[in-house]
Amino acid sequence: MKKLMVSGFTKGELELKKSLLERLFPGYRIVPDSGEHIQADAAAVCCGYEEWLAVQTIRRLSSLCGYLLLYAERMPSTPFVLLMEKQDKAALFFAPDGMAELSECAESMSRGENFRTRAVLRLNAEKHVMRFLHFSELKESTRQLLFGIYAGLSNKEIAYLTGKSTAQVCVELARLKETAGAVDREVLISDVMNWIRMGAVMP
Repeated sequence: MKKLMVSGFTKGELELKKSLLERLFPGYRIVPDSGEHIQADAAAVCCGYEEWLAVQTIRRLSSLCGYLLLYAERMPSTPFVLLMEKQDKAALFFAPDGMAELSECAESMSRGENFRTRAVLRLNAEKHVMRFLHFSELKESTRQLLFGIYAGLSNKEIAYLTGKSTAQVCVELARLKETAGAVDREVLISDVMNWIRMGAVMP
């Protein structure tokens, strides 16, 4: 019998998602990820929590399993999704939209093909988001703003550094946070650093 390794699911979540996994992987025996380098035919990884830990798990399991199902009830962060797009033989089952996508995913996996939910495909269409992920493509003022935030400077200090008014810096910071989906400057710089660690951002 083929083996499906599951990782990142709590015991309760695994009970709730067992029927879904059985439909996606009919005839597979479900076994928990022990963290050991044990071979399996496929793996299902829950990506809804600590994304950096999910990246580490996925990188480890990709060499041990023939196929990966990456699962999340809601859409993970944009850099995480774009990074996961690079995975060969993987299904990105993020923010699934009903039974139709479940059937499509099962059919794709049975053929050993990649699968992307419509939510993932819509995200890829947003090219303006991808510009944020390539540091070299940012405007000089945006790079200076990120540097100022990273250096721990206040808006007033960044304004002095860039030769702009404090009001202009506040407006640019608000736009940058909106683009990145961050609620404040601390979250913004934390996200940028995490994305660099993941390999999703060009430093």
